[in-house]
Amino acid sequence: MSLIDIFIKKIYFLLVWIKACWGNKDLGKEILIINKGGHGDLFIMLKAIREQNFLIDAAIFILTNESNYNSFKNVNLKNVRWIKNIEEIENKYFKVMCSLRSDLQAAKELWDYNVKINFMCLNPIYDDLRLYSRIRGFISKKWKKKYYSKKHMGEIFSELIRQSNEEKNPYQKNELENKNKRKIQNILVHVGGSSKARSIRPEVVLELIKKLPEYKITITGGTKDRLEYPAELFQELDIKYEIGLKNIKEQLDSNGNYDLIICPDSMFVHYADYFNIPVVALMGPALPGTYGPTYAHSEILFRNPICSPCKVNFCNKFNGYSCLQDISAEEIVVAVNKINNK
Repeated sequence: MSLIDIFIKKIYFLLVWIKACWGNKDLGKEILIINKGGHGDLFIMLKAIREQNFLIDAAIFILTNESNYNSFKNVNLKNVRWIKNIEEIENKYFKVMCSLRSDLQAAKELWDYNVKINFMCLNPIYDDLRLYSRIRGFISKKWKKKYYSKKHMGEIFSELIRQSNEEKNPYQKNELENKNKRKIQNILVHVGGSSKARSIRPEVVLELIKKLPEYKITITGGTKDRLEYPAELFQELDIKYEIGLKNIKEQLDSNGNYDLIICPDSMFVHYADYFNIPVVALMGPALPGTYGPTYAHSEILFRNPICSPCKVNFCNKFNGYSCLQDISAEEIVVAVNKINNK
């Protein structure tokens, strides 16, 4: 995307914002989220919204693509409605509109269907980071890491939404206290991320299960993960094998049954964070300071390589593996014990 394209895009969003705000500012009672991308970002945004006292009980409409709609339409989230056609919200007023990506087409649709918003919150990080990374990333990887680590994505969203002098709502503290009293018994291990570089090695998963015999462990993953983590690999172990056996709704509905989730950087990290479930997050290609869990009872494992953040699908810089894959079962066990002793 050229500088001229970015400039035109920003101007177009400004015009949409002016039109969206033109009207009775007291009419907005609901929130609109435009989500055409990652599931993890969506849960980060939902948590940022629920942390605001003035939005804690607001109804949320999520405008998404057909693929996300089919995956999430039946997922049970309080006061959330998934929509795939903007006609469903024609002529509506919203308290806040949040976009997980600066989507020009989405802005045009808002204009065409006379959707009005009291306040528009655009994600400021994606396009800017792409531009800055092109300009300076090849000069200094250290600079790139510093720029990405300035603020967590959740805090960026929260600051954009937060009203002046508004404190985060107190339910977070109460939830922390309740979870602290809950002894860990059931553990979910999510084996695969969005690429091989973000997946836990099969031998590490096997060793981890053997080192945690006192817990009830379930392992899960997508259909493609069955090739690298076949059921036969775990048939002699006392675990529950669910890799490739559940769709997103079934998986997310069952996640609340677990006391702890172990996973690489994926939607599971942000889902656990949203519901205040302790998580051992294996980070690497994404920085903990930008995308890691924020829940106080979670633990992060991270090699902090100079080349992170990155989007490579395969890496062998760490003993033949990626930085995330290099994390050992023993390190994960130590993190689990830390959480259990908090």
